[in-house]
Amino acid sequence: MSYPTNKVHKSAVLIAAVVQNEVDTLKYFSNCTDWYKIDNLEDGNSLLQIGIIHQKKEVCDYLLSLPDFPLDHENNDHLTALALALRGKGEFCDHISYELIKRGASVPSVNTVSFKDGFTLLHHALEKSLVKVSKLLMELGYDVNALTSSQMSPLWCCLDANYIDEIEAELVAALFYYGADPTIGTIYGYSTFEFAVKFSSFPVEEALFYYTFDQYTCVDIDFEVLLTLANKRSPFFHETVQRTNNVILGNSPMTQYYPLFLIDVEYLDVLIQKCGYAIAQVFAQVKFTIYEMSSFYEPTFLRNLDFLLGSDLRHDTINFIVMFTDIFYSYFLMAVNHGESMIVENVYYLLSYGLRLNELHLKAFYDRYGCGELLKIALHMDIEKTDSKQYSNNSLLVFLYDVNMTLEKYLQDSSPYYPPQNLCELLPYFVHSKLHLLCQHEGIVNADVWLSRPTVPLLVELARNVFRSYFIETFNIRSAKQFYALINGLPVSPVHKKIITYETELY
Repeated sequence: MSYPTNKVHKSAVLIAAVVQNEVDTLKYFSNCTDWYKIDNLEDGNSLLQIGIIHQKKEVCDYLLSLPDFPLDHENNDHLTALALALRGKGEFCDHISYELIKRGASVPSVNTVSFKDGFTLLHHALEKSLVKVSKLLMELGYDVNALTSSQMSPLWCCLDANYIDEIEAELVAALFYYGADPTIGTIYGYSTFEFAVKFSSFPVEEALFYYTFDQYTCVDIDFEVLLTLANKRSPFFHETVQRTNNVILGNSPMTQYYPLFLIDVEYLDVLIQKCGYAIAQVFAQVKFTIYEMSSFYEPTFLRNLDFLLGSDLRHDTINFIVMFTDIFYSYFLMAVNHGESMIVENVYYLLSYGLRLNELHLKAFYDRYGCGELLKIALHMDIEKTDSKQYSNNSLLVFLYDVNMTLEKYLQDSSPYYPPQNLCELLPYFVHSKLHLLCQHEGIVNADVWLSRPTVPLLVELARNVFRSYFIETFNIRSAKQFYALINGLPVSPVHKKIITYETELY
């Protein structure tokens, strides 16, 4: 291969070699005078800058190994190779930036890098995850406590940069080694220790604890942070509580109540003694617009609830349970993996402390467990009316809940208010020509099967309907609670009671 004599031709060959990461081609030109000082005629980028733009590590390493390569060459935008490398992030940019600084590239020339307001080069390197560069800058004496215009220190940049745990711990240790102060600067309303508790690994939390606290230091701590320490069973929980002056209730109390039902009783007891007032405020402020109630199904739920009811926060806890009603419906719909017996146990417990039920709960119980124990419990309680009539989408549930409902009244407006596809729920309990015709029209049943009925069940159905009508009218019954309470008191056999309450299918 012969050397190109034309400058433009030479530039094209060299630039192509860089873009294709062909180090051997560059070495071929090593005896050619000033070959590596060629630049792209369009944008003024040197071969090194082109290599950085295309992230060609082998080519860049070779060019940096040349003793007199022009490291501070500026392109048409007045950007040096270091400025271009610092604009990127990742292992390649970290490596090239590190090598450039180490080999004497002019750091002041990176002022053209798009820094955030008030960022130093160290802030920028930490935010961009340039690990090697960050540690090199610390070695070179960059201020590890410099604050940006938004009061962010290099330590904060490190905590907020979403490093993997090992790298974050390594950088935090380096910052402390070079004198970083964990008490200066703030973002998100947290101290560095509080932020580490919530979002960092244990080694970082440990380092910040020992650099934040000493035997004379007491601070104000966010209540949510104490809950997080308790939930993690952190070895620093008790020491942090002891060194806390005031417990601050954050702006999101609705996210702070459910950890109280997940932590060990040992930690809950400490929190009640230290900041019972904060727990009371959390209970008082929760409005239950949250749809995540997984804590209700944790084994610790009733244990912690019982402990709270035995503490000085008894009245606050009872009021909290009453408020529980507002989202009870939503988390029942989510409880696909929990058996009815567990839910029944929890509902009994909550009802004993004033939990209210409404019509949406009836539908949730029925949809999940049918005519089981949970629905029977609910039908014996005071049920609050709601604007929604969703329960009426289940035909049988309408008859179980609205004890004044008759089949004739129900069928008067069976469509669209009552979805016809649900009418089949009534077929085992009623023989009625309109009911069967509606079901036949929807393709639910075959007319020949359902129109021929044995005589005895027909007589039982007639007796049941007459008795219910007489019973409800005689005792002026207006609610399911009244009806089922009086039925339970009747001196008749359980078999008859189940027929009267639609527990027994007739057909």
